Amino acid sequence: MSELDTIYDFVNYLSEKEKAIKKKILIGASGEEEILAYYYREQSENNSLIGSINGPNLLSNEGFFLDEGLWREYKYEGGFEERNFLRKNSSFWDSLIQDFSKHVLTGKVGLAEDQPFSLHEKAIRFLAAECRTSRYYLSSALVEKIREVPENRRSARLMKSVQDKDLFYIFLVFPRNKSRSDKDYRLERLGYNHSYSLVAKYLYPELKNIVVIANDYLNEERRSEDVVAYDYNRSLSLEECKLAAELYEEVGILKSVNRYTDNSVFGTLGNKPYRNKDKIYRRNGMCPCGSGKKYKKCCMS
Repeated sequence: MSELDTIYDFVNYLSEKEKAIKKKILIGASGEEEILAYYYREQSENNSLIGSINGPNLLSNEGFFLDEGLWREYKYEGGFEERNFLRKNSSFWDSLIQDFSKHVLTGKVGLAEDQPFSLHEKAIRFLAAECRTSRYYLSSALVEKIREVPENRRSARLMKSVQDKDLFYIFLVFPRNKSRSDKDYRLERLGYNHSYSLVAKYLYPELKNIVVIANDYLNEERRSEDVVAYDYNRSLSLEECKLAAELYEEVGILKSVNRYTDNSVFGTLGNKPYRNKDKIYRRNGMCPCGSGKKYKKCCMS
């Protein structure tokens, strides 16, 4: 339980073991840790997100028995340190799940308290469904994004889930306007959350689910975070396409941001996105809250 500490990893391990036993691939083992070591070894050798339990010779119908010593070899060969590295460097993602879950269960969700519980639960479910390796890459990309954005600069990163091809994340760093109240700031940021998800769907029609994680910039004293899930398992309407095009052109949403991808599993992060250099908002641009009005006639006033 301490090793397989995400629900995805735990369930996949049990499923792999069940299939191996039913197919008589795995006849027996001297201990659970030996099966787990074999599972992890297959993951490393196949450079995959999760492990597997296949026989040494897939063409043979003979099963195999896992003798004592595999776990000891796994620890000495460096696999154990690799797992600890992933766990340590994905703890930020774990803390997001814990914090958001606590806020939802205690009803402390700020301006979104009028939204149904199921909507909050869905956003957390996406975060919690990621396996340990995926959490490492998502954490690395999110923390790196927060750290690199200077004060008073709106910037975003679009990143595909490592394990779910239908899920994309938008990491948004949104600066505060010192002259506005916390409530006004949060309202404005929520409007941008929706605008970024809409433009992302407009630019990449294949997207089905989008989760926006929005933050203040790193050194803000009164930091807060949003996590919002958007279901786009449909095509945008003509009105939505028109609004998304205007937000893209006039407000600069995702206009100079590359999609953040890294197809390797155990490698270095790459394909750094360009930072959005446009102004935070424009007087005559479309209001990011999604009202369809110009900014000067909407939230600016």
